[in-house]
Amino acid sequence: LAKLVQDADTKTVLAYRMREAISERIDSLQAMSRQSDLFERDAEKMRFFSQANAYSRARFALIDHLESPAEKQIFAALDKAAAQGGQASGRALVVLFEQQPTDSEKEQVVQTAIEGHLAMLAHLDEMIRTIHQSTQQHIKGAADEFNESFWMATVLGVVAFVIALFTAAMVIVNTGVRNHQLTHQAAHDVLTGLLNRQA
Repeated sequence: LAKLVQDADTKTVLAYRMREAISERIDSLQAMSRQSDLFERDAEKMRFFSQANAYSRARFALIDHLESPAEKQIFAALDKAAAQGGQASGRALVVLFEQQPTDSEKEQVVQTAIEGHLAMLAHLDEMIRTIHQSTQQHIKGAADEFNESFWMATVLGVVAFVIALFTAAMVIVNTGVRNHQLTHQAAHDVLTGLLNRQA
């Protein structure tokens, strides 16, 4: 149970790191679209790329912890959304840095890139829900196994106790009979059955 909870916590923390990086990238895209100073926009672009690195590190760490088919399926959908969002982000950066776009063009490409990031956030939210549901199912299964083992051990303990009582009773009865025989043989003559001289 401790390992299940620890694995779930690790996966959840990594998913939240990815989620935080995506949220920061959305903020950077919005900031770049509003900034008129080229140097400030370039600094925001560096922040945008640094969040991509943070996302990648958390992503690679999460891959090592994925176990269930449902988690892997959501992760594949997340990667597909990330590829599409990356293309949209690339187009937005080209428009913002290499062209002289109108406000409506800027808003359109940035909004498309943001929508790609929002799709990734939706997949991460689904991943977190799946991790928690899977963990709850594993914990319930472990609890059921524990309860079954506990009752089985209790029944076996009772059976073992009854067998031990029966064995002890048989030993006591046999010992008593044997002691009675030895006492009788010591006090009686073997041939006649009468009391012997010692008796």
